Amino acid sequence: MSGFIGGATLVFNNKFMIFGDINKLENKGKILDHINKYDLELIDFKGLDVYDYGGGIVI
Repeated sequence: MSGFIGGATLVFNNKFMIFGDINKLENKGKILDHINKYDLELIDFKGLDVYDYGGGIVI
């Protein structure tokens, strides 16, 4: 998998969620740089393929 999939992520309450395992992304380093730059906590799902759900809504 390559590229950054905006629909496979969600930012809420200083958390950056990826719908899948960040280690399955070729540009993992760039994403981690972004997360660190804005002091966000990473939430991902180990072992799962990254899936583009089209985004997420926090209610």
